[in-house]
Amino acid sequence: MSFNRLADLVLRTCTRPNVFGEWVHYLPAKGDEQRIRGIFDEAFQQVDASSQDPVSSTRPKLGVILSDLSDEPGPSDRVRIRGKLYSVIEDRPDGRGGATLYLELMGNGQA
Repeated sequence: MSFNRLADLVLRTCTRPNVFGEWVHYLPAKGDEQRIRGIFDEAFQQVDASSQDPVSSTRPKLGVILSDLSDEPGPSDRVRIRGKLYSVIEDRPDGRGGATLYLELMGNGQA
């Protein structure tokens, strides 16, 4: 089995809803809404216990399999996850058929 085939198999297994993934609705700028699997990490902010000042933070992100999308992801695309609407602000392909989409919560987040 080739490395690329093995990487695809691992990605597809990990994004299953009963493993690490969940169903999300991908709304490309061009084209129809798609129901795809992805691995979602919500944003968080870590604070210093003594001063309560933020010491680190991260944006929400979604891991996807690129072949599940009808087109390349882009900054005009949106994703509905757990009833909240996010815009794609950056995409980073991993070179093995997957990508991490960095997201931003839109407005009040209601989808």
